Amino acid sequence: MANRIDEEMRELHARLCMPPTVAQLEALGKPSVELIDGKLEPKALGSKRHARLQGILGRMLEAAGFRAYTELTLLIDEETTLIPDVAGLSGPETEGEYQDTPPDVVIEILSPSDRFVAVPRKCRLYAAWGVPQILVIDPVAEEAWAWSNGVLIPIEGGRYQQFDLAEAFRQAR
Repeated sequence: MANRIDEEMRELHARLCMPPTVAQLEALGKPSVELIDGKLEPKALGSKRHARLQGILGRMLEAAGFRAYTELTLLIDEETTLIPDVAGLSGPETEGEYQDTPPDVVIEILSPSDRFVAVPRKCRLYAAWGVPQILVIDPVAEEAWAWSNGVLIPIEGGRYQQFDLAEAFRQAR
């Protein structure tokens, strides 16, 4: 009897101490968390302005020739899934439930509950995975940054390549 209890306690301890996997997250029914290096990170709640900006930026991506997705789960590896606010893809569709190849563009829209210090960590993960264009948008301050060579660079003048961010901000007001 004691051996069975000891074994159950060891199994319980192992389950509680092991980093979660993508399969375990799937079993929970897509909670509002990202899995970063085996650690659950809560996804910030989006405001109405945040949600509106997602739609506007998605339409801009589509007008630029990308397939746009909001809240697309990116399967980087078994211990890391990220969910950008908007992603743009131009390559062929992948077969799996989740996107397992880097998109061409990811856009993170800051929410009131976001910690700006956490954003560069996600940008580094996107860049290391091979995402070529990474944008961070602050809908309240109406500011935007592009990830370049390991740092966030302010986007001046409201334009980034084919994206008119000033117009996006105007529409989201």
